[in-house]
Amino acid sequence: MRKTDEDVMSDEVRLEEILKVLGRLKELSADHVILVEGRKDREALAYLGISGDVFQIQSSGGPSAAAEYVESRGGKAVILTDWDRRGGNLAADGYFSAFITNGLQAELAFLLFSLLTLGVIFAGVRNGVERVSKVMMPVLVVLSVVIAGYSVTRPGALAGVKYFLVP
Repeated sequence: MRKTDEDVMSDEVRLEEILKVLGRLKELSADHVILVEGRKDREALAYLGISGDVFQIQSSGGPSAAAEYVESRGGKAVILTDWDRRGGNLAADGYFSAFITNGLQAELAFLLFSLLTLGVIFAGVRNGVERVSKVMMPVLVVLSVVIAGYSVTRPGALAGVKYFLVP
């Protein structure tokens, strides 16, 4: 589809929109953590006059550390990442996105899962479903306990549990 003159923003309009965004970012920096990839991003914000609580994701422990930091500061954040490969992975769930966009890897996982399922079905109820259930149900219980235990050790988890359980 070809762009028309109406689709293209003039330089004046573009500058006006950029200034609006920068103004809004300055407002948000008062009570939000600003998440950036690295040192150069932090320096660029300072050059633009945007100060506040800026967290460098790459040099400070990655996305998990960033999430914990934001939660400890009130839970409000602005994420500013580049649109390069690393920034895209930080902005999205990099592992899952890479998996679902890799056709061969996704197809192989599907085929493996389908073959395992067919094997259980063809083995019948007694030799298939019952045998698999004897192993998988305890594994499910153990994984649930491990995940629950891990979850309540995260910062702010007890407040979430209290919110969930107290009417």
